[in-house]
Amino acid sequence: MPRKWFILLLTSLATVHLLWSAPEYESGKRTSISRPAATPELSWNHLDDYVGTLDTAGTTYGIAQSCGRMIDVDNSGRISVVWANSLNTSGDPRYAFYNMWDPSGRNFFDPVGIRIDASTRAGCVCQTTSPDGFCFPAFHQLVSGYTYHCASAIDYCACGGAFTATEPTWCFDGGQMEVEIIGPKIDMDANGALHVIACENPGGSRSELGFYYSRGVPQFDGDGYGIDIIWDEMSCGDFELWDMVRVRAYDVACSRTSERCAVAWCHPLDDSPANGEIYLRISEDGGLNWNAPINVTRWTPWDSDCWDVTHDIACNRDTFRACTDMSILLDESDFVHIAFTATPFYHYIPEDSGEYMSLNKSMIYHWSEETDNAALVANDWYDVGEARQLNVQSPCLALDPQTGALYCSYRQYDTVTHGEHGFRMADACVAVSTDGGAHWAVGTNVTNTNPNPVFPGEGMHECNISLASVATDSFLHMEYLLDKNGGGETWTLNPVIYQRIPKDEIAATPILPDYPMHWNGWSDAPIASARVPQQFALYQNYPNPFNPTTTIQFDLLQQTNISLRVYNLLGQEIAILLNNQPLSAGVHKVSFSGFNYPSGVYIYRLEGTNFADSRKMVLLK
Repeated sequence: MPRKWFILLLTSLATVHLLWSAPEYESGKRTSISRPAATPELSWNHLDDYVGTLDTAGTTYGIAQSCGRMIDVDNSGRISVVWANSLNTSGDPRYAFYNMWDPSGRNFFDPVGIRIDASTRAGCVCQTTSPDGFCFPAFHQLVSGYTYHCASAIDYCACGGAFTATEPTWCFDGGQMEVEIIGPKIDMDANGALHVIACENPGGSRSELGFYYSRGVPQFDGDGYGIDIIWDEMSCGDFELWDMVRVRAYDVACSRTSERCAVAWCHPLDDSPANGEIYLRISEDGGLNWNAPINVTRWTPWDSDCWDVTHDIACNRDTFRACTDMSILLDESDFVHIAFTATPFYHYIPEDSGEYMSLNKSMIYHWSEETDNAALVANDWYDVGEARQLNVQSPCLALDPQTGALYCSYRQYDTVTHGEHGFRMADACVAVSTDGGAHWAVGTNVTNTNPNPVFPGEGMHECNISLASVATDSFLHMEYLLDKNGGGETWTLNPVIYQRIPKDEIAATPILPDYPMHWNGWSDAPIASARVPQQFALYQNYPNPFNPTTTIQFDLLQQTNISLRVYNLLGQEIAILLNNQPLSAGVHKVSFSGFNYPSGVYIYRLEGTNFADSRKMVLLK
């Protein structure tokens, strides 16, 4: 039997094995789990006003831990979906699951989905899919004898469903304690490298939550089958500590055509989980080097002296704060787009002593790197009645490469219908912008499930809503969990839905009225563009080693004359790439070819007004 067909047979057998008898390691013994129950029939009369078509990828008991972008599409139109699957009403065990929707048959290739992980408990499942269909799920997992840790997996072949999970090397605090790093988000750059961000476990033993970055490179054998992910060694195991956070509000996105990557997160201003700014970091070389963090929101600070001087109630309503969640995307021109949830910030009068965040009143804003401006996507102003839940939240951005239109899905709570414990029910909505995010249409409710009975098993409450990052042909692709108990404590077996939404059924009018982020016309320093560096920097060339060409990147804070020269180890100048050339402020890249030079170590030196820097590079033929 030819090796190719033998490998395909092994893949099929591995898929069957994972589905029927996925390994579980408990107390050092290998056991097996039961096959999940068959997908229940949906009460289609409860879903009689949805937009597009629906299909069921699988099920889970309760509201399992799925987060971030859980759905993606490859160049052939195949839809990959992942989710966290609780197999019983105790929520334990809970696994990462995968399924694939085939556009040729217009159905999922497995009736209940396929287990990804081989741990005792998994959560916060998300994914990215390569253009040729390889799915790379990310999740955190619990392996017997260890604590929770984030992991990613590689499929054996495109849309095969036979995964190998791998964990970045553990980060140890002071060489003593394993840091529990959970809640990953993941994306893949144009060169195929994986970029993962995550934070420390809020339920762990540490009071501060580190925010971490990791980079991995998928490994394939000679026949193109996925076998492993090799993680870059960084300052703390295979992780690099970037910041401290209070909530798991962060996201990562990469260009589909270049090496540009972006990470955004909610940087805390104090100990409150609902008092943050949006920070952004950019890499122009596939994550090898990152620019300094940029404060995107730069909220107006509250005026603590205002009340004492004026006794004007307006002192209490001066700004917003970011909290709970966000989504990030790069468009076809590689500009960054960020959608995030915000709430108004109130500074109480001295008698109340201290600051107070007014929860349950929320807005979703979109920020564009191209315009340095923010526009309102959605807003609502009533009390949800559920802790840590906002009227509109959970934005997820998508791009239509054909038209340039931006889409943003989000969850919106109903004003009337309640679940078992009084929590309001929610629908999935989608808003569209046809001008790069400068203005947004009033969102379209694409599920319309709120006016339903509110008894356990009969509720219709959409959560864990996400869009595939790009629209294909005439459709948007959405995944969500249909919680049949509306957030209550009674466990129900809930379907995981894939909804295929025609783009022309998302209303482009009326346009939502603008609502500036800074109240009372206040405005502090202008928001800095992510494309204008905050400091001078010369980066390591990439690739390195190289043969025969490489790219040298540097950042200029202001316009200046620049020289860039290459030397051998004897100090002899071998090439002049820039000779006192005037360049504007911004990010610059210069290519160098070693075609006419022998293998060896070379030095490139950048000189400008009041600064100079040098780095080594290796030509390996």
